[in-house]
Amino acid sequence: INVKKYLQDLDWRSSGKGMVLGFIIMALNFINLGLFFGFSSFEESTDEFISKLTNSVINLVGMIATGLAILKIMNLKDKDQDTGADGALLFISGFFLILYSILEIMVGFSEIQEMTIYSNVQILNGIFSVLSTIFQ
Repeated sequence: INVKKYLQDLDWRSSGKGMVLGFIIMALNFINLGLFFGFSSFEESTDEFISKLTNSVINLVGMIATGLAILKIMNLKDKDQDTGADGALLFISGFFLILYSILEIMVGFSEIQEMTIYSNVQILNGIFSVLSTIFQ
């Protein structure tokens, strides 16, 4: 196998955009971690609020990106592909992510008697996470 020829034959046109967007999401996650640990406190839940808010924004961006990817995929000529074990693992991990997100929504509703903004953000984050997983 000629690896150099194989790599030259690949279409790298969209890879740069994907790499830049991936680095942006990675930077947002590192900022999220820094804010979480910077505001962490046993008395207040500011750290969790900031974390949920950032995760909600990332899930929203993920939904938009997935929607755009679906539109691009619809324009491809050859859409049929056997995913095999990768597809099965994707469905299993998606199932558990949706299960976790539904539990997160339920926790948000259990705290809604106090009507804090944190419970609303938690519910919103769970909904965005479920929708993002379904889109993917």
